[in-house]
Amino acid sequence: YGDWSSDVCSSDLVAVEGWAAVSQLAALDIARRFEDAGVAAVIYTDISRDGMLGGPNIPALKEVVEYSSFPVIASGGITRVEDLQAVQSLGPTVAATITAHHLDLIVDDWAGRNHNYCKPVAKYPADRAALQAVVCAGNPRFFLGSDSAPHPRGAKECASACAGVFTSPLLLAYLADTFERLECLHRLGDFAGRFGAAFYGLPPSTATVELRRAPQPVPAVYGPVVPYRAGATLNWTLCP
Repeated sequence: YGDWSSDVCSSDLVAVEGWAAVSQLAALDIARRFEDAGVAAVIYTDISRDGMLGGPNIPALKEVVEYSSFPVIASGGITRVEDLQAVQSLGPTVAATITAHHLDLIVDDWAGRNHNYCKPVAKYPADRAALQAVVCAGNPRFFLGSDSAPHPRGAKECASACAGVFTSPLLLAYLADTFERLECLHRLGDFAGRFGAAFYGLPPSTATVELRRAPQPVPAVYGPVVPYRAGATLNWTLCP
């Protein structure tokens, strides 16, 4: 049993072939077809809004929730107070993911700093504080989504920079740094692992990783890619 990703355009028709083509099937009709297929969850993305600062399409999500029984993950970027409130208003069968960098960044951190520029863009201090508060509270409907983007340096350091932040090599170390600063390090395992599995109805993983509190320099580059917080030193390192 797996998840099903519903990518829809502004007309609510399902997009296919990497969003390059639009089918004649409505998202709600597809949801009904999958009702008895053992789907663990639906990842719903409105591609007319994805990365366009608008956040998830709440009215469309509400319709899918009302007419289907499986859990739904709101894709498209949880970055604002309003996004959090909207997802919470849809009830316990709707969840959303939060990136490591959106727990750190605000608008001043990416304006004119292309390596911190992603879509949806980081918003205001109040929005960041709301994201931090929900993870510190241990809300199981909000868990990690890395959204790591390894764009080559030339595609970032230009007038029309590609959107995306590269976090994957040191993702858990970034998170440990942030969670310690927020005094909620005890929430890291749930946010990064257990909450997502539980939402999908899966047993928790028995595999483990070990983080040690030791200096972790962030390289200036990984090949042609500049990582998030390049040149900084994190307080946590992932043990080999």
